[in-house]
Amino acid sequence: PEIPPMDRRRISEPGPFNDLVVANLSPALNEKLKTPVSAEGVVVVEVGLRARRAGWRPGDIIVSVNGRAVESTAALAAEARDGRSGALRFRR
Repeated sequence: PEIPPMDRRRISEPGPFNDLVVANLSPALNEKLKTPVSAEGVVVVEVGLRARRAGWRPGDIIVSVNGRAVESTAALAAEARDGRSGALRFRR
């Protein structure tokens, strides 16, 4: 099922997430992207030019920012707006 809903979001705030399109992971999206069922976080689904130059790739999973778990695209958008996005944890 697609629970939680995909909730695709483009991050446009300046910082490390600028020009990313991200989505919430769900069993349906995990299957489509062939990510582990146990994967948690927010997955990068599209990478704009700025984000590509920063090293992001589709399929990257953002797990935490500044020691706080990223459980939804809304949480990641809030971190991006906050502008203090320092320590990132993600996996490929």
